[in-house]
Amino acid sequence: MRLIQRLLVLAMCMFSVGLSAQTPSTKTSGQFKTEPMPMPMNRQVNVDDHLHMLSQQLNLTKAQEIRIKPILEHYLRERQQVELNNKLSADEKSARLQSGERASHSRIRAVLTLAQKKEFDEIMGTDDDTPPHRSKTQKKK
Repeated sequence: MRLIQRLLVLAMCMFSVGLSAQTPSTKTSGQFKTEPMPMPMNRQVNVDDHLHMLSQQLNLTKAQEIRIKPILEHYLRERQQVELNNKLSADEKSARLQSGERASHSRIRAVLTLAQKKEFDEIMGTDDDTPPHRSKTQKKK
């Protein structure tokens, strides 16, 4: 049961990240079109549903839920603006969506306890405690 919940949360999070890994199947007058997802994933991402699933998975307190909800709302608003911006290329959209996701995960992690952070990282498939790696071509400032 717990594995199914984790998979569901992971699937919703990956879907909520946007369509960064997908390429558009068709382009119509410069607009980004996507293939519909099978039910129930084809409906619009709902902040309350996302928060409820995080709350169940991480055993969030009411105070944590209150602090996390605006983070999710902000992220989903930004994601929608990026997806609807026809001036951005697919690569630019992908980069902005990934950047927004990392920022929201970082803000959410700041609200969590150490045990919750570990569980959150497992659910999201990330490990935000490790410092970002520098490429060999990147110079130190």
